[in-house]
Amino acid sequence: MNKQQAAKSFAALSEPARVNIVTCISRNPKITATDLMKKLHIPQSTLSHHLKILVASGLIQAEKNKRWTNYTINTDVADKMAAFLDALK
Repeated sequence: MNKQQAAKSFAALSEPARVNIVTCISRNPKITATDLMKKLHIPQSTLSHHLKILVASGLIQAEKNKRWTNYTINTDVADKMAAFLDALK
């Protein structure tokens, strides 16, 4: 992971709400936005804003499934972030 990619990925997690969203997605793979709203008790517009940032960073993936979009953690990016942090030791 280069410095620019690392900065983009870590910046996406600079907001506590996005950390909560990523945590929820990691515990509920293929969760929909509707289910995220119910679990996290946040408005749709706020969730949509945060999901857009997380998808753009590559940290989560959005997969269209007919009428719904399912969200999952992009394990490749998460693994690269972990390796980046490990290299700082």
